[in-house]
Amino acid sequence: MRILVVGAGATGGYFGALLARAGRDVTFLVRPARAEALRERGLRIVGRDEEWVLTPRLVTADVLDGPYDLVLLSVKSTGLDGAIEDIAPAVGPDTVVVPLLNGLAHMDALNARLGTASVLGGVAKVVTTLDDSGDIRRLAPLAHLTLGEQDGTDTARAARIRAVLEEAGIASPVPAHAVTAMWHKWVFITTLGAVTSLMRGTVGDVYDAPGGPGLGPAVLDEAAAVAAAAGHPVPAAERAATLAVVSVPGSPMVPSLYRDLAAGRPTEVEHLFGDLTERARSLGVATPLLDLATLHLRVHQRRVTAGTTSGRDRPRPTSPPTGSDRLRPAPTGSDRTVGAGARRRALARAPAWTFAAVHGSSPETVAGTRPARDHGAMNVHTSLPLGLDWATAPAAWSLSDGVLTVTAAPRTDLFTDPLGGAARRDAAVALTTPPEGDWQFSARLRVGFRSAWDAGALVVRSDDAHWAKLNFEQAPDGTPCVFSVVTRGRSDDAVGSPVTGEALWLRISRIGEGFAFHVSDDGGLWRLVRQFALTGPRPLRIGVEVQSPVGEGCRVDFDDIRLTPTSLPHLIDGR
Repeated sequence: MRILVVGAGATGGYFGALLARAGRDVTFLVRPARAEALRERGLRIVGRDEEWVLTPRLVTADVLDGPYDLVLLSVKSTGLDGAIEDIAPAVGPDTVVVPLLNGLAHMDALNARLGTASVLGGVAKVVTTLDDSGDIRRLAPLAHLTLGEQDGTDTARAARIRAVLEEAGIASPVPAHAVTAMWHKWVFITTLGAVTSLMRGTVGDVYDAPGGPGLGPAVLDEAAAVAAAAGHPVPAAERAATLAVVSVPGSPMVPSLYRDLAAGRPTEVEHLFGDLTERARSLGVATPLLDLATLHLRVHQRRVTAGTTSGRDRPRPTSPPTGSDRLRPAPTGSDRTVGAGARRRALARAPAWTFAAVHGSSPETVAGTRPARDHGAMNVHTSLPLGLDWATAPAAWSLSDGVLTVTAAPRTDLFTDPLGGAARRDAAVALTTPPEGDWQFSARLRVGFRSAWDAGALVVRSDDAHWAKLNFEQAPDGTPCVFSVVTRGRSDDAVGSPVTGEALWLRISRIGEGFAFHVSDDGGLWRLVRQFALTGPRPLRIGVEVQSPVGEGCRVDFDDIRLTPTSLPHLIDGR
Protein backbone atom coordinates (compact mmCIF):
# COMPACT_ATOMS: atom_id res chain seq x y z
CA MET A 1 0.00 0.00 0.00
CA ARG A 2 1.44 3.34 -1.10
CA ILE A 3 0.61 5.99 1.55
CA LEU A 4 0.80 9.80 1.30
CA VAL A 5 0.62 11.82 4.52
CA VAL A 6 -0.22 15.47 3.88
CA GLY A 7 1.54 17.43 6.62
CA ALA A 8 4.07 16.18 9.16
CA GLY A 9 2.75 17.79 12.33
CA ALA A 10 1.73 16.16 15.59
CA THR A 11 -1.18 14.19 14.14
CA GLY A 12 -0.30 13.29 10.56
CA GLY A 13 3.39 13.11 11.38
CA TYR A 14 2.81 10.68 14.24
CA PHE A 15 0.48 8.38 12.33
CA GLY A 16 2.82 8.48 9.33
CA ALA A 17 5.84 7.75 11.50
CA LEU A 18 4.18 4.69 13.01
CA LEU A 19 3.26 3.42 9.57
CA ALA A 20 6.77 4.02 8.22
CA ARG A 21 8.38 2.34 11.21
CA ALA A 22 6.16 -0.69 10.56
CA GLY A 23 7.71 -0.97 7.11
CA ARG A 24 4.96 0.68 5.09
CA ASP A 25 5.64 2.76 1.98
CA VAL A 26 5.01 6.26 3.38
CA THR A 27 5.70 9.65 1.79
CA PHE A 28 5.13 12.99 3.52
CA LEU A 29 3.85 15.94 1.46
CA VAL A 30 5.22 19.03 3.22
CA ARG A 31 6.03 22.67 2.61
CA PRO A 32 9.63 23.50 1.65
CA ALA A 33 10.52 24.90 5.09
CA ARG A 34 9.27 21.79 6.88
CA ALA A 35 11.05 19.60 4.35
CA GLU A 36 14.33 21.37 5.08
CA ALA A 37 13.90 20.92 8.84
CA LEU A 38 13.06 17.23 8.47
CA ARG A 39 16.06 16.63 6.23
CA GLU A 40 18.31 18.20 8.86
CA ARG A 41 16.89 16.52 12.01
CA GLY A 42 14.82 13.64 10.70
CA LEU A 43 11.28 12.94 11.86
CA ARG A 44 11.73 12.55 15.61
CA ILE A 45 9.25 11.00 18.03
CA VAL A 46 10.15 11.85 21.63
CA GLY A 47 8.62 11.63 25.09
CA ARG A 48 7.37 8.93 27.47
CA ASP A 49 10.90 7.56 27.98
CA GLU A 50 11.53 6.89 24.32
CA GLU A 51 13.05 8.58 21.31
CA TRP A 52 13.24 7.32 17.77
CA VAL A 53 14.13 8.99 14.52
CA LEU A 54 13.06 8.27 10.96
CA THR A 55 14.56 9.51 7.75
CA PRO A 56 11.25 10.23 6.06
CA ARG A 57 10.57 10.14 2.36
CA LEU A 58 9.54 13.72 1.52
CA VAL A 59 7.91 15.39 -1.44
CA THR A 60 6.73 18.92 -2.15
CA ALA A 61 3.65 19.81 -4.17
CA ASP A 62 5.57 20.82 -7.28
CA VAL A 63 7.03 17.33 -7.79
CA LEU A 64 4.20 15.16 -6.41
CA ASP A 65 3.39 12.15 -8.54
CA GLY A 66 0.68 9.53 -8.20
CA PRO A 67 -1.49 7.79 -7.68
CA TYR A 68 -1.31 6.69 -4.01
CA ASP A 69 -3.47 4.06 -2.36
CA LEU A 70 -4.13 6.01 0.86
CA VAL A 71 -3.91 9.75 1.58
CA LEU A 72 -4.03 10.97 5.19
CA LEU A 73 -4.90 14.68 5.04
CA SER A 74 -3.74 16.58 8.15
CA VAL A 75 -4.01 20.34 7.60
CA LYS A 76 -5.89 23.27 9.13
CA SER A 77 -9.12 24.32 7.48
CA THR A 78 -7.45 27.55 6.34
CA GLY A 79 -5.06 25.47 4.22
CA LEU A 80 -7.67 23.04 2.94
CA ASP A 81 -8.30 24.50 -0.51
CA GLY A 82 -4.59 24.59 -1.33
CA ALA A 83 -4.09 21.09 0.04
CA ILE A 84 -6.91 19.69 -2.10
CA GLU A 85 -5.30 21.08 -5.22
CA ASP A 86 -1.88 19.84 -4.07
CA ILE A 87 -3.06 16.24 -3.63
CA ALA A 88 -5.10 16.05 -6.83
CA PRO A 89 -2.22 14.45 -8.81
CA ALA A 90 -1.90 11.78 -6.11
CA VAL A 91 -5.55 10.69 -6.30
CA GLY A 92 -6.37 7.93 -8.76
CA PRO A 93 -9.53 5.87 -9.28
CA ASP A 94 -8.67 3.56 -6.35
CA THR A 95 -7.20 6.14 -3.96
CA VAL A 96 -8.78 6.54 -0.51
CA VAL A 97 -8.52 9.94 1.23
CA VAL A 98 -8.96 10.16 5.03
CA PRO A 99 -9.02 13.79 6.24
CA LEU A 100 -8.06 14.77 9.79
CA LEU A 101 -10.00 18.00 10.34
CA ASN A 102 -12.77 19.27 12.59
CA GLY A 103 -16.30 19.89 11.38
CA LEU A 104 -17.78 18.70 8.09
CA ALA A 105 -17.30 21.51 5.56
CA HIS A 106 -14.10 19.92 4.29
CA MET A 107 -16.04 16.77 3.43
CA ASP A 108 -18.19 18.79 1.03
CA ALA A 109 -15.09 20.34 -0.55
CA LEU A 110 -13.30 16.99 -0.89
CA ASN A 111 -16.38 15.26 -2.26
CA ALA A 112 -16.87 18.01 -4.85
CA ARG A 113 -13.25 17.97 -6.02
CA LEU A 114 -12.31 14.29 -5.68
CA GLY A 115 -15.63 12.45 -5.65
CA THR A 116 -17.50 10.91 -2.73
CA ALA A 117 -16.16 7.45 -3.58
CA SER A 118 -12.60 8.61 -2.81
CA VAL A 119 -13.25 10.05 0.67
CA LEU A 120 -13.73 8.23 3.98
CA GLY A 121 -14.55 9.71 7.38
CA GLY A 122 -13.94 8.75 10.99
CA VAL A 123 -12.45 9.84 14.29
CA ALA A 124 -8.81 9.82 15.37
CA LYS A 125 -7.30 10.26 18.82
CA VAL A 126 -3.68 11.00 19.59
CA VAL A 127 -1.91 12.61 22.53
CA THR A 128 0.99 14.38 20.86
CA THR A 129 2.27 17.89 20.25
CA LEU A 130 4.88 19.55 18.06
CA ASP A 131 7.60 21.02 20.27
CA ASP A 132 9.85 24.03 19.66
CA SER A 133 12.41 21.86 17.86
CA GLY A 134 9.80 20.55 15.44
CA ASP A 135 9.84 17.11 17.05
CA ILE A 136 6.63 15.19 17.74
CA ARG A 137 6.31 14.82 21.50
CA ARG A 138 4.31 11.80 22.63
CA LEU A 139 2.37 12.50 25.83
CA ALA A 140 0.49 9.19 26.12
CA PRO A 141 0.41 5.84 24.29
CA LEU A 142 -2.93 6.53 22.62
CA ALA A 143 -2.98 6.14 18.83
CA HIS A 144 -6.51 5.60 17.61
CA LEU A 145 -8.07 6.08 14.17
CA THR A 146 -11.61 4.95 13.43
CA LEU A 147 -12.59 5.21 9.77
CA GLY A 148 -15.44 4.14 7.54
CA GLU A 149 -17.45 4.80 4.43
CA GLN A 150 -19.60 7.91 4.36
CA ASP A 151 -22.74 5.83 3.80
CA GLY A 152 -22.07 3.69 6.87
CA THR A 153 -21.36 0.45 5.03
CA ASP A 154 -18.37 -1.69 5.97
CA THR A 155 -16.27 -2.34 2.88
CA ALA A 156 -13.24 -4.43 2.03
CA ARG A 157 -11.09 -1.35 1.36
CA ALA A 158 -11.87 0.11 4.78
CA ALA A 159 -11.04 -3.24 6.36
CA ARG A 160 -7.70 -3.34 4.51
CA ILE A 161 -6.78 0.11 5.80
CA ARG A 162 -7.76 -0.85 9.34
CA ALA A 163 -5.52 -3.91 9.11
CA VAL A 164 -2.58 -1.75 7.99
CA LEU A 165 -3.18 0.66 10.86
CA GLU A 166 -3.47 -2.13 13.42
CA GLU A 167 -0.22 -3.70 12.24
CA ALA A 168 1.49 -0.34 12.85
CA GLY A 169 0.14 -0.12 16.42
CA ILE A 170 -2.75 2.23 15.57
CA ALA A 171 -6.03 0.97 17.01
CA SER A 172 -8.75 1.09 14.36
CA PRO A 173 -12.14 -0.32 15.44
CA VAL A 174 -15.12 -0.48 13.11
CA PRO A 175 -17.45 2.51 13.66
CA ALA A 176 -21.22 2.19 13.77
CA HIS A 177 -21.30 5.11 11.30
CA ALA A 178 -18.31 7.31 10.54
CA VAL A 179 -20.25 10.45 9.61
CA THR A 180 -22.35 10.15 12.77
CA ALA A 181 -19.17 9.99 14.82
CA MET A 182 -17.95 13.16 13.08
CA TRP A 183 -21.19 14.94 13.89
CA HIS A 184 -20.96 13.99 17.54
CA LYS A 185 -17.40 15.30 17.76
CA TRP A 186 -18.52 18.51 16.06
CA VAL A 187 -21.29 18.96 18.65
CA PHE A 188 -18.75 18.59 21.46
CA ILE A 189 -16.24 21.00 19.91
CA THR A 190 -18.77 23.76 19.20
CA THR A 191 -20.41 23.44 22.62
CA LEU A 192 -17.12 23.82 24.43
CA GLY A 193 -15.89 26.52 22.06
CA ALA A 194 -19.06 28.60 22.31
CA VAL A 195 -19.23 28.49 26.10
CA THR A 196 -15.63 29.60 26.63
CA SER A 197 -15.35 32.02 23.70
CA LEU A 198 -18.64 33.83 24.30
CA MET A 199 -17.88 34.37 27.97
CA ARG A 200 -14.12 34.91 27.49
CA GLY A 201 -13.24 32.52 30.29
CA THR A 202 -12.55 28.97 31.34
CA VAL A 203 -15.28 26.42 31.92
CA GLY A 204 -14.96 27.09 35.65
CA ASP A 205 -15.12 30.87 35.17
CA VAL A 206 -18.41 30.47 33.34
CA TYR A 207 -19.94 27.82 35.56
CA ASP A 208 -19.08 29.61 38.80
CA ALA A 209 -20.71 32.89 37.72
CA PRO A 210 -24.38 33.53 38.59
CA GLY A 211 -26.42 32.10 35.74
CA GLY A 212 -23.40 30.30 34.33
CA PRO A 213 -24.46 26.68 34.93
CA GLY A 214 -27.27 26.99 32.40
CA LEU A 215 -25.12 28.09 29.46
CA GLY A 216 -23.41 24.78 28.67
CA PRO A 217 -26.64 22.74 28.55
CA ALA A 218 -28.34 25.43 26.45
CA VAL A 219 -25.55 25.51 23.86
CA LEU A 220 -25.40 21.71 23.80
CA ASP A 221 -29.17 21.56 23.19
CA GLU A 222 -28.76 23.79 20.13
CA ALA A 223 -25.80 21.89 18.65
CA ALA A 224 -27.40 18.51 19.34
CA ALA A 225 -30.65 19.68 17.74
CA VAL A 226 -28.78 20.48 14.53
CA ALA A 227 -27.14 17.03 14.55
CA ALA A 228 -30.51 15.35 15.16
CA ALA A 229 -32.17 17.29 12.35
CA ALA A 230 -29.34 16.19 10.06
CA GLY A 231 -30.06 12.57 10.96
CA HIS A 232 -27.32 12.05 13.55
CA PRO A 233 -28.88 12.31 17.04
CA VAL A 234 -26.46 12.42 19.94
CA PRO A 235 -26.98 9.50 22.35
CA ALA A 236 -27.78 10.28 25.97
CA ALA A 237 -24.42 8.91 27.13
CA GLU A 238 -22.49 11.24 24.83
CA ARG A 239 -24.62 14.22 25.83
CA ALA A 240 -23.90 13.39 29.47
CA ALA A 241 -20.18 13.12 28.75
CA THR A 242 -20.18 16.56 27.08
CA LEU A 243 -22.12 18.10 29.96
CA ALA A 244 -19.65 16.57 32.38
CA VAL A 245 -16.90 18.49 30.59
CA VAL A 246 -18.61 21.90 30.27
CA SER A 247 -20.33 21.90 33.69
CA VAL A 248 -17.49 21.60 36.20
CA PRO A 249 -17.05 24.18 39.00
CA GLY A 250 -13.54 25.60 39.06
CA SER A 251 -12.45 23.81 35.89
CA PRO A 252 -9.58 25.57 34.08
CA MET A 253 -10.47 23.89 30.82
CA VAL A 254 -10.39 25.84 27.56
CA PRO A 255 -10.24 24.53 23.98
CA SER A 256 -7.65 25.50 21.37
CA LEU A 257 -10.22 27.85 19.81
CA TYR A 258 -10.22 29.92 22.99
CA ARG A 259 -6.42 29.89 23.14
CA ASP A 260 -6.27 31.25 19.59
CA LEU A 261 -8.87 33.87 20.48
CA ALA A 262 -7.00 34.89 23.63
CA ALA A 263 -3.71 35.18 21.78
CA GLY A 264 -5.15 37.30 18.98
CA ARG A 265 -4.65 34.59 16.37
CA PRO A 266 -7.03 33.56 13.58
CA THR A 267 -9.63 30.92 14.42
CA GLU A 268 -11.49 28.33 12.36
CA VAL A 269 -14.75 30.22 12.89
CA GLU A 270 -16.25 29.58 9.46
CA HIS A 271 -15.27 25.92 9.34
CA LEU A 272 -16.58 25.14 12.81
CA PHE A 273 -19.33 27.65 13.56
CA GLY A 274 -20.27 29.32 10.29
CA ASP A 275 -20.93 25.99 8.62
CA LEU A 276 -22.88 24.63 11.59
CA THR A 277 -25.17 27.66 11.88
CA GLU A 278 -25.75 27.69 8.12
CA ARG A 279 -26.79 24.03 8.26
CA ALA A 280 -29.06 24.87 11.20
CA ARG A 281 -30.86 27.53 9.14
CA SER A 282 -31.29 25.16 6.21
CA LEU A 283 -32.75 22.55 8.57
CA GLY A 284 -35.06 25.02 10.30
CA VAL A 285 -33.30 24.75 13.69
CA ALA A 286 -33.02 27.87 15.84
CA THR A 287 -29.53 28.40 17.27
CA PRO A 288 -29.44 31.88 18.89
CA LEU A 289 -26.47 31.13 21.16
CA LEU A 290 -24.42 29.52 18.41
CA ASP A 291 -25.31 32.43 16.12
CA LEU A 292 -24.03 34.84 18.77
CA ALA A 293 -20.80 32.85 19.20
CA THR A 294 -20.33 32.87 15.43
CA LEU A 295 -20.77 36.65 15.27
CA HIS A 296 -18.39 37.15 18.18
CA LEU A 297 -15.68 35.08 16.48
CA ARG A 298 -16.27 36.74 13.11
CA VAL A 299 -15.70 40.17 14.65
CA HIS A 300 -12.44 38.86 16.11
CA GLN A 301 -11.48 37.36 12.76
CA ARG A 302 -12.04 40.67 10.94
CA ARG A 303 -9.86 42.49 13.43
CA VAL A 304 -7.11 39.90 13.08
CA THR A 305 -7.27 40.19 9.29
CA ALA A 306 -7.12 43.97 9.54
CA GLY A 307 -4.24 43.81 12.01
CA THR A 308 -6.09 45.75 14.69
CA THR A 309 -5.91 43.26 17.57
CA SER A 310 -3.56 44.20 20.38
CA GLY A 311 -2.65 42.91 23.76
CA ARG A 312 -5.13 45.37 25.28
CA ASP A 313 -7.90 43.94 23.09
CA ARG A 314 -7.24 40.31 23.84
CA PRO A 315 -8.93 38.33 26.59
CA ARG A 316 -6.57 37.28 29.32
CA PRO A 317 -6.00 33.50 29.11
CA THR A 318 -5.75 31.44 32.22
CA SER A 319 -2.18 30.18 32.42
CA PRO A 320 -1.47 26.71 33.74
CA PRO A 321 0.49 26.71 36.99
CA THR A 322 4.05 25.56 37.12
CA GLY A 323 6.27 24.19 39.84
CA SER A 324 4.76 24.54 43.29
CA ASP A 325 1.52 26.00 41.92
CA ARG A 326 0.36 22.59 40.68
CA LEU A 327 -2.13 20.96 43.00
CA ARG A 328 -1.19 17.43 43.97
CA PRO A 329 -2.47 15.58 47.02
CA ALA A 330 0.53 15.24 49.28
CA PRO A 331 1.31 11.79 50.71
CA THR A 332 1.85 11.48 54.43
CA GLY A 333 3.92 8.80 56.09
CA SER A 334 4.58 5.56 54.28
CA ASP A 335 0.96 4.98 53.25
CA ARG A 336 -0.29 7.33 50.54
CA THR A 337 -4.06 7.19 50.93
CA VAL A 338 -7.10 8.96 49.57
CA GLY A 339 -9.65 8.02 52.22
CA ALA A 340 -13.39 8.44 52.11
CA GLY A 341 -13.18 11.55 54.28
CA ALA A 342 -10.45 13.33 52.36
CA ARG A 343 -11.49 16.57 50.67
CA ARG A 344 -9.55 17.66 47.63
CA ARG A 345 -10.39 19.72 44.60
CA ALA A 346 -11.91 17.79 41.74
CA LEU A 347 -9.91 19.45 39.00
CA ALA A 348 -6.37 20.74 39.16
CA ARG A 349 -5.00 23.59 37.14
CA ALA A 350 -2.46 21.54 35.24
CA PRO A 351 -2.78 20.83 31.51
CA ALA A 352 -5.28 18.16 30.54
CA TRP A 353 -5.50 15.29 28.03
CA THR A 354 -6.85 16.15 24.65
CA PHE A 355 -7.61 14.32 21.45
CA ALA A 356 -7.71 15.10 17.77
CA ALA A 357 -10.42 13.66 15.58
CA VAL A 358 -10.74 12.92 11.94
CA HIS A 359 -12.78 15.98 11.21
CA GLY A 360 -11.34 17.04 14.58
CA SER A 361 -7.67 18.01 14.37
CA SER A 362 -7.85 21.08 16.58
CA PRO A 363 -6.83 20.21 20.13
CA GLU A 364 -9.79 20.21 22.49
CA THR A 365 -8.71 20.23 26.11
CA VAL A 366 -10.65 18.06 28.49
CA ALA A 367 -9.48 19.48 31.82
CA GLY A 368 -6.98 22.27 31.64
CA THR A 369 -4.68 23.53 28.94
CA ARG A 370 -1.13 23.84 27.84
CA PRO A 371 -0.46 25.89 24.70
CA ALA A 372 0.34 23.67 21.74
CA ARG A 373 2.11 24.60 18.53
CA ASP A 374 0.38 22.01 16.39
CA HIS A 375 -3.29 21.79 15.58
CA GLY A 376 -3.36 18.01 15.52
CA ALA A 377 -2.79 17.06 19.14
CA MET A 378 -4.23 17.67 22.54
CA ASN A 379 -2.08 18.20 25.58
CA VAL A 380 -3.30 16.75 28.78
CA HIS A 381 -1.95 16.35 32.19
CA THR A 382 -4.25 16.37 35.20
CA SER A 383 -3.60 16.41 38.92
CA LEU A 384 -5.05 13.27 40.52
CA PRO A 385 -4.60 11.24 43.72
CA LEU A 386 -1.22 9.61 44.40
CA GLY A 387 0.48 11.51 41.58
CA LEU A 388 -1.61 9.74 38.93
CA ASP A 389 -1.57 11.27 35.45
CA TRP A 390 -3.89 10.53 32.54
CA ALA A 391 -2.19 8.28 30.01
CA THR A 392 -5.50 8.03 28.14
CA ALA A 393 -8.11 10.50 29.28
CA PRO A 394 -11.73 9.64 30.10
CA ALA A 395 -14.89 11.25 28.82
CA ALA A 396 -15.16 12.93 32.23
CA TRP A 397 -13.77 12.69 35.76
CA SER A 398 -14.07 14.36 39.14
CA LEU A 399 -12.60 14.07 42.64
CA SER A 400 -14.85 14.92 45.59
CA ASP A 401 -14.80 13.81 49.23
CA GLY A 402 -12.08 11.30 48.43
CA VAL A 403 -14.06 9.62 45.62
CA LEU A 404 -12.47 9.60 42.18
CA THR A 405 -15.27 9.26 39.60
CA VAL A 406 -14.22 8.31 36.08
CA THR A 407 -16.46 7.94 33.02
CA ALA A 408 -15.10 5.99 30.06
CA ALA A 409 -16.07 7.02 26.56
CA PRO A 410 -18.26 4.67 24.50
CA ARG A 411 -16.62 1.61 22.91
CA THR A 412 -13.24 1.91 24.65
CA ASP A 413 -11.04 -0.92 25.89
CA LEU A 414 -7.56 -2.00 26.94
CA PHE A 415 -6.90 -5.41 25.41
CA THR A 416 -4.72 -7.17 22.81
CA ASP A 417 -6.57 -9.93 20.97
CA PRO A 418 -4.86 -13.27 21.76
CA LEU A 419 -5.95 -14.68 18.39
CA GLY A 420 -5.46 -11.82 15.94
CA GLY A 421 -3.11 -9.64 17.92
CA ALA A 422 -5.11 -6.41 17.33
CA ALA A 423 -4.59 -3.97 20.20
CA ARG A 424 -7.19 -1.71 21.83
CA ARG A 425 -5.66 1.04 23.96
CA ASP A 426 -8.39 3.67 24.19
CA ALA A 427 -9.82 2.90 27.65
CA ALA A 428 -9.43 5.63 30.28
CA VAL A 429 -6.14 5.01 32.10
CA ALA A 430 -4.32 7.06 34.75
CA LEU A 431 -0.86 5.94 35.91
CA THR A 432 1.73 6.73 38.57
CA THR A 433 5.15 5.35 39.51
CA PRO A 434 5.19 3.06 42.57
CA PRO A 435 8.03 2.98 45.11
CA GLU A 436 11.00 0.66 44.69
CA GLY A 437 10.72 -2.83 46.15
CA ASP A 438 7.52 -4.51 47.31
CA TRP A 439 4.26 -2.58 47.55
CA GLN A 440 0.46 -2.95 47.61
CA PHE A 441 -1.92 -0.85 45.55
CA SER A 442 -5.63 -1.11 46.33
CA ALA A 443 -8.98 0.66 45.96
CA ARG A 444 -12.70 0.11 46.41
CA LEU A 445 -14.73 0.23 43.19
CA ARG A 446 -18.41 0.84 42.47
CA VAL A 447 -19.25 0.32 38.80
CA GLY A 448 -22.31 1.66 36.99
CA PHE A 449 -22.78 -1.39 34.79
CA ARG A 450 -24.78 -0.85 31.61
CA SER A 451 -23.33 -3.22 28.99
CA ALA A 452 -21.30 -6.41 28.73
CA TRP A 453 -17.61 -5.92 29.55
CA ASP A 454 -18.14 -2.56 31.28
CA ALA A 455 -15.50 -2.47 34.00
CA GLY A 456 -13.31 -0.59 36.41
CA ALA A 457 -9.83 -1.94 37.07
CA LEU A 458 -6.43 -1.57 38.67
CA VAL A 459 -3.53 -1.94 36.25
CA VAL A 460 0.23 -2.53 36.39
CA ARG A 461 2.20 -1.68 33.25
CA SER A 462 5.70 -2.12 31.91
CA ASP A 463 5.04 -1.04 28.31
CA ASP A 464 2.38 -1.47 25.63
CA ALA A 465 3.25 -5.15 25.24
CA HIS A 466 3.64 -6.05 28.94
CA TRP A 467 0.87 -5.15 31.39
CA ALA A 468 -1.84 -6.68 33.57
CA LYS A 469 -5.15 -5.57 35.03
CA LEU A 470 -7.65 -6.75 37.64
CA ASN A 471 -11.26 -5.91 36.70
CA PHE A 472 -14.63 -5.56 38.41
CA GLU A 473 -16.55 -6.32 35.21
CA GLN A 474 -19.98 -7.23 33.87
CA ALA A 475 -20.16 -10.59 32.09
CA PRO A 476 -22.30 -10.96 28.93
CA ASP A 477 -25.14 -12.49 30.98
CA GLY A 478 -25.27 -9.36 33.15
CA THR A 479 -23.51 -10.86 36.19
CA PRO A 480 -20.83 -8.68 37.85
CA CYS A 481 -17.65 -10.76 38.09
CA VAL A 482 -13.93 -10.59 38.76
CA PHE A 483 -11.89 -10.70 35.55
CA SER A 484 -8.12 -10.57 35.14
CA VAL A 485 -5.90 -9.98 32.12
CA VAL A 486 -2.15 -10.51 31.77
CA THR A 487 -0.56 -9.29 28.53
CA ARG A 488 2.77 -10.53 27.25
CA GLY A 489 2.56 -9.38 23.66
CA ARG A 490 -1.03 -10.66 23.53
CA SER A 491 -3.61 -10.71 26.31
CA ASP A 492 -5.11 -13.65 28.13
CA ASP A 493 -8.55 -13.25 29.73
CA ALA A 494 -9.50 -15.12 32.90
CA VAL A 495 -12.96 -15.09 34.50
CA GLY A 496 -13.10 -15.24 38.30
CA SER A 497 -15.95 -15.45 40.78
CA PRO A 498 -19.28 -13.59 40.60
CA VAL A 499 -19.70 -10.53 42.84
CA THR A 500 -22.92 -10.11 44.81
CA GLY A 501 -22.28 -6.75 46.48
CA GLU A 502 -22.40 -3.27 44.97
CA ALA A 503 -18.74 -2.57 45.77
CA LEU A 504 -15.52 -4.57 45.53
CA TRP A 505 -11.99 -3.94 46.76
CA LEU A 506 -9.20 -4.76 44.29
CA ARG A 507 -5.50 -5.04 45.13
CA ILE A 508 -2.24 -5.50 43.23
CA SER A 509 0.79 -6.64 45.23
CA ARG A 510 4.38 -6.70 44.08
CA ILE A 511 6.28 -9.63 45.56
CA GLY A 512 9.91 -9.49 44.51
CA GLU A 513 9.86 -9.90 40.73
CA GLY A 514 6.31 -11.27 40.74
CA PHE A 515 2.81 -9.93 41.27
CA ALA A 516 -0.47 -11.04 42.83
CA PHE A 517 -4.10 -10.01 42.32
CA HIS A 518 -6.49 -10.14 45.30
CA VAL A 519 -10.12 -9.06 45.81
CA SER A 520 -12.17 -8.43 48.95
CA ASP A 521 -15.82 -7.85 49.75
CA ASP A 522 -15.07 -5.76 52.85
CA GLY A 523 -11.47 -4.51 52.50
CA GLY A 524 -10.34 -6.82 55.30
CA LEU A 525 -10.56 -10.43 54.14
CA TRP A 526 -8.81 -10.98 50.81
CA ARG A 527 -8.88 -13.89 48.37
CA LEU A 528 -6.28 -14.66 45.69
CA VAL A 529 -7.26 -14.25 42.03
CA ARG A 530 -3.93 -15.10 40.41
CA GLN A 531 -0.15 -14.84 40.75
CA PHE A 532 1.99 -13.97 37.74
CA ALA A 533 5.27 -12.60 36.42
CA LEU A 534 5.55 -9.53 34.21
CA THR A 535 8.67 -8.95 32.15
CA GLY A 536 9.50 -5.85 30.15
CA PRO A 537 11.34 -2.59 30.74
CA ARG A 538 11.34 -0.75 34.04
CA PRO A 539 10.27 1.40 35.80
CA LEU A 540 6.78 0.02 36.24
CA ARG A 541 3.67 2.17 36.28
CA ILE A 542 0.44 1.41 38.15
CA GLY A 543 -2.98 2.99 38.12
CA VAL A 544 -6.69 2.81 37.39
CA GLU A 545 -8.60 1.94 34.23
CA VAL A 546 -12.25 2.28 33.10
CA GLN A 547 -13.63 0.68 29.93
CA SER A 548 -16.82 0.18 27.92
CA PRO A 549 -15.80 -2.01 24.95
CA VAL A 550 -19.24 -2.45 23.38
CA GLY A 551 -21.33 -0.01 25.40
CA GLU A 552 -22.13 3.69 25.46
CA GLY A 553 -19.82 4.52 28.35
CA CYS A 554 -19.21 3.37 31.91
CA ARG A 555 -18.91 5.30 35.19
CA VAL A 556 -16.77 3.99 38.06
CA ASP A 557 -16.24 5.39 41.57
CA PHE A 558 -12.83 4.69 43.15
CA ASP A 559 -12.29 5.38 46.85
CA ASP A 560 -10.13 4.12 49.72
CA ILE A 561 -7.25 4.36 47.24
CA ARG A 562 -4.00 3.20 48.85
CA LEU A 563 -0.39 2.73 47.76
CA THR A 564 1.71 1.26 50.54
CA PRO A 565 5.40 0.15 50.48
CA THR A 566 5.06 -3.25 52.18
CA SER A 567 5.58 -6.96 51.56
CA LEU A 568 2.82 -9.56 51.36
CA PRO A 569 3.61 -12.37 53.81
CA HIS A 570 0.62 -14.61 52.99
CA LEU A 571 -0.14 -15.14 49.31
CA ILE A 572 -3.31 -17.24 49.48
CA ASP A 573 -5.38 -15.23 51.97
CA GLY A 574 -3.67 -11.94 51.21
CA ARG A 575 -2.80 -11.09 54.81
